[in-house]
Amino acid sequence: MEKKLYQNKKWLIREYLENQRSSKMIAEEFNITSPAIRYYLKFHNIPMRNKTEAAQIRRGREKAEINSWEI
Repeated sequence: MEKKLYQNKKWLIREYLENQRSSKMIAEEFNITSPAIRYYLKFHNIPMRNKTEAAQIRRGREKAEINSWEI
């Protein structure tokens, strides 16, 4: 059985850490649950964001969306 992308450590690092996607966003892409993504983050020892860090990223993303509408 072939590994799914979300099971791949390098892919998860790129998407979760570098692209700052949430576990929920990644999970929705594969039609799975965010706890499943968090399982693989823990499995690969990828540091997870705390709630404060996640909120800051979310606010930054929302602000970028609003600014794009004003152009």
